[in-house]
Amino acid sequence: IRGEGDTSRSEIKNCLITENLQFGVRFFDGLIQENQIVWNRGGAPGLWDCDGLIYRNEIAHNLDGGGIYSCMGRISSNIIHHNQRGAGGGISIGGVIENNLIFRNIAIDPTPPSGIQGVGGGVHSAQILRYNTIVFNEAYEADGGFTGFVSNDYSYHSNIIWGNLVIRNLGGLDPNSPYVQVNHPQSHYDSCIQGIDAENGNTSDDPLFINAESEHFELQINSPCIDAASISGPSQDLDSNPRPVDVLGIGRDGPGAFDMGAFEFQPPRSDLNIDGYVDETDLMIFQQDWMKVSGP
Repeated sequence: IRGEGDTSRSEIKNCLITENLQFGVRFFDGLIQENQIVWNRGGAPGLWDCDGLIYRNEIAHNLDGGGIYSCMGRISSNIIHHNQRGAGGGISIGGVIENNLIFRNIAIDPTPPSGIQGVGGGVHSAQILRYNTIVFNEAYEADGGFTGFVSNDYSYHSNIIWGNLVIRNLGGLDPNSPYVQVNHPQSHYDSCIQGIDAENGNTSDDPLFINAESEHFELQINSPCIDAASISGPSQDLDSNPRPVDVLGIGRDGPGAFDMGAFEFQPPRSDLNIDGYVDETDLMIFQQDWMKVSGP
């Protein structure tokens, strides 16, 4: 699909865009929502020069050109996986990137190499990177998770960047070094990044996913990422659950208690005091409120 003229008021929704030998969609600035953009190949990406809202799509298995390239609008609440490109296998050059699950993408090093290659397995370059889960991506040369820049014009926070790899690792980095995950750890804050120093609100503790092997990247109740992100963010998580949800007694309390990453921890409905556990305290609350009438 190639946009022509002013496409800002147009929409591409609920489509299967697949097996194109060049790009999937290019020069389209309207809403791109709830599509499958998969298995496009031939050196061009799934989405290219699309500067509107890219929302709740699956973008996967786009080979050679990667998932998303040079899209400077808002890239929100997408699942982006198993794409490959020379730089930024999942996303290369984005505007606002938030609330996405970005996993198992790869930044390849083609032969012969040209330009910036083999860096930023998950994402290469973003103006704003926040509330994403960027995990198990690979880069041939450097920055398995994310390649960014140090500038007041860029903001990177509230992400989980974990388990990403550098394949060649010619510099001999320790696999647990934060430089395997990102190129400028000091430019990130309120994030969970493997190997990062515990400062600026960051943590290097295991994020404790429910089951990473089965690609369930929601958080367990004892995750250090709960109520530990920045104090403002999107109103829904990747699963369309409300955020923030304040789990009492964990991390930051109050209306700004957002979780790091794309998934907000959701206490069981039987957790009546919202402390993350169903126990005797919830039973006492239930007994006290039994048969009470709420409202006027």
